Amino acid sequence: MKRAEIAALFLLAFLIPTTNAVAQGNDEYRKGSIEWRIIGGGALPVDVRSARPDRRLSFGAVEIGRILTTTHGPGILAGQFELSFQMMPIVVRGPEDFWGVGLTPVFVRWSFSGTKAVRPFADASVGLMFVDWSTPGPGRIPANFNEQVGFGVRVGHVRGPGFLLAYRFQHISNGGRAHPSPGVDTHLLYAGVSFVR
Repeated sequence: MKRAEIAALFLLAFLIPTTNAVAQGNDEYRKGSIEWRIIGGGALPVDVRSARPDRRLSFGAVEIGRILTTTHGPGILAGQFELSFQMMPIVVRGPEDFWGVGLTPVFVRWSFSGTKAVRPFADASVGLMFVDWSTPGPGRIPANFNEQVGFGVRVGHVRGPGFLLAYRFQHISNGGRAHPSPGVDTHLLYAGVSFVR
């Protein structure tokens, strides 16, 4: 099977419709439900863990996820596991201006059960970031890696749209494939909307 066919099957697995996003009789998402998220945000102006306040990163993203489990786990840690795909355009202004598009096929999220209207979550992802540097130079290659880890909250009943507010730490670099490796670390704050069907 060709790579393009495998990629198409992977994406179709997320798009197969389900009849009801919510399991009958409780406040969890039905296993197999699809979640669509549209988010946008930017970098916080902080100088922590290699992040520099003179880099102004702005981004938007479309994320498509599939709920893979029913609720399980002990006590307040109980929740559901989700596997997602993300496409994220970014723009960075500062000493090293660039814009890019990230594709993240490995994006996992744990949505805690929370309450009927508030569901905290934690997520992590690994993907590629294709970068167009405004000033070419040593180590500034187009294909880079993009790693993210974060947490946030979804506000809204599971039977309707939700509002997202969250934080992510993001690292973009060439992974040492070229020297030097001008990594970009940013602390991101973002908001968005979520629809589950």
